[in-house]
Amino acid sequence: MGKTMPTEIALPERSGARLRLVAESDAELMRRWKNENRRFFFHKQEITPEQQLAWFRTYLTRPDDHNYAVEERLGSGYETVGLLACRLLQDTVDIYNVMRGKRTAPAVVSMGDTLKLFCSEIARFYSVPITCNVLKNNPAIGWYLRNGFVQRGDAPDHVVLRYNGNEVGTT
Repeated sequence: MGKTMPTEIALPERSGARLRLVAESDAELMRRWKNENRRFFFHKQEITPEQQLAWFRTYLTRPDDHNYAVEERLGSGYETVGLLACRLLQDTVDIYNVMRGKRTAPAVVSMGDTLKLFCSEIARFYSVPITCNVLKNNPAIGWYLRNGFVQRGDAPDHVVLRYNGNEVGTT
């Protein structure tokens, strides 16, 4: 089954980055980064290699679930430095698994700019609000707010954010 969004999202040349749908060969890196940062995610248990592989194989069957590797241009090639994901959930597209897993010196990619470009690309394929749920203990809440999201809800353990760049009536 194919994905709704493209396998690669070309970002402006000046960004020094590209987004590429993850492949099975990325599963271990995704698992490691998720485990290293699990205190900021809803799933708190450590993920085993077997669990990650089972998740990945199921993920491949969902056409409206997209996990992208954020790749930074280094010399003549690219290196994976982060992850961005989105999935269609009824009447919204949910952004999830956002993380910069590797810092390079100097960092070429702005994850904030990449997130905004990602949201613009999502809006080309889905005409529903783009949202994300962020745990209250996650210091990235301020980062989301600085990068086009506004708070739309509050739950005991998380906030609900909505991307403001795709609201009906914006110019």
